Formats: sequence, structure tokens, C-alpha cells
Amino acid sequence: DRVQLVFTPSAGSLTLTVSGDVRMEQCEAGSWRSSYIPTAGATVTRAADTCTLAGTLFNLPQSAGTLYVRNSWDGGTATDASNRTMIQVDDGTNTERHLIYNASGLSSGRTTDVNTLQALVSASGAVVDGVLSRTAYGFAPDDFAVVRDGGTPVADTLGTLPTTNRLVIGHQLPNGGISEFAFFGSRIATATLQALTA
Repeated sequence: DRVQLVFTPSAGSLTLTVSGDVRMEQCEAGSWRSSYIPTAGATVTRAADTCTLAGTLFNLPQSAGTLYVRNSWDGGTATDASNRTMIQVDDGTNTERHLIYNASGLSSGRTTDVNTLQALVSASGAVVDGVLSRTAYGFAPDDFAVVRDGGTPVADTLGTLPTTNRLVIGHQLPNGGISEFAFFGSRIATATLQALTA
């Protein structure tokens, strides 16, 4: 079982007493729990909480696709001006990739081919800290669209596709977490993108 307790401490000292059969306990700031951080009794700086899957492990077509992510931001990250990538397919570089990212309160879909921006579409509506949000980004040659939380689709009708070989989950999430993700091997219809994120 995995259990979390969220609390707001007042000024001063905080004492936690752990009892019973409890393993891998940790205390961290923020309202979103992260994965276990081994510390060996001392404070540590964690590595990025990222999962990378080689394209040989699943069908990673090059002609079209759709990325989907359900996530939540915390601690002012929703309005952070830095690009915070949630999910992407790439070739191990930033020159060939499709991704869903957040910056300045907007969720966006982006495609780069041969180090040239092909599509950049930002979903309508602002992202809010602490609120789960669903974003889907569909891509095919000259056919790109992003939708967040069942809102109005935003499209781009011109662009080529990169050559990719891996899926990366949680690439740049300093505060927040992903609760669902998916990669579809086709460009899902725009109406279905809306239904998927509603």
C-alpha cells in the first residue's frame, strides 16, 4: 500500500513519529508526491524522475501519432515561463521530436524536424496549479492539433514529421506529476482528442 499525508506545518519545529510496519517513508515539500528517493540518512538532490522507453519495445510509427498526458502542476510551476516537458517522442536529441509541454500557464504541442520547428500549437485555457489536466496532441504530415480538458482544438496545417526512436515520460517536471499517459500509433481524429481529454 502507498499512503500519503498532506499537511501544512506552522512556524517552528516539526516532529514526525513513524510507527508500525512502514518502509521507504519520506517527507517532501509540495502537494504532489514523487517516487521514493533513497537518502541513506542524509539530504540528497534527486535525479530527474524520468522514464525512457526504446521504440523497439513497442510500435513507434513514423508517419503519424498522438500523445496524451494527464498531469498536475504544483508550487507555481503552472505559470513558470520555462518549458516543462511532460511527454515526448524523440531520437535522443532536441532536433527530432514531438512533445507536450507547459510554459507560462499554457499546454502546447510541438514538433521539430531536422532542427526546424514544424508545428507549435497551444491549447486554449490556462493551466492551474493543483488541478489535474488532460492534454492530447495529434500529428501527421500537415495535420497537427492540440486539445486540453475537452476544450476548443487548436490546429496547424503545415509541417513535416521527424524520425524518432524512443518515448520519454516526465522529462522536465520540477513540481507536479503524471497520473496517466498514452502514445497512439495514429493521428486520432480531432473530435476524439476532445473526448479523450474531457
